[in-house]
Amino acid sequence: MGLPGSGKTTVFNALAHARAAVGGYSAPSAEPNLAVVKVPDPRLDQLAPLFEPKKFTPAEVQYVDVAGIVRGSGKESAGSLLAHLRNVDVLLQVVRAFGSAASHGSDPTPLEDVEGLHLELILADLDVVEKRLDRVQKEAKLTEDDLRKSEADIQKLTDQYVQKVDQILKKKEEEILEI
Repeated sequence: MGLPGSGKTTVFNALAHARAAVGGYSAPSAEPNLAVVKVPDPRLDQLAPLFEPKKFTPAEVQYVDVAGIVRGSGKESAGSLLAHLRNVDVLLQVVRAFGSAASHGSDPTPLEDVEGLHLELILADLDVVEKRLDRVQKEAKLTEDDLRKSEADIQKLTDQYVQKVDQILKKKEEEILEI
């Protein structure tokens, strides 16, 4: 992950032995590049002939290359882009430390880029927390309303029961008096 033009896809291509188009993202909502790379392990190569397993499965690393996170792009665009990153185990931040045509001649500011990206991640987390808090508050309110309704229903049933008991007792009292 990183800002646009920082070299994320170039790093992705190098790690995944892929050929994804560099600079191919036009919008943060674009689908990410995905790649799965088998991890060579000489220990596994030595153990396989000894134990002759039915299946030989080396470890795999899955790489996800997302569009650049544009600072101040808003919760929606950053949120959709960051949704691709929520389930990964490790984040790799690529920071531009070189001049390019995309930077319009400005000098790179790696520290500001890192801080800006961290701020976008914090804001995205804050958005998730706020949504969860709203949902919990709605559930709590619903629960309180349901509780009030249940209390009213219980009181109504109790009143009906008391009336029936009173009627039965009154009837029994009249029967006793007749005897």
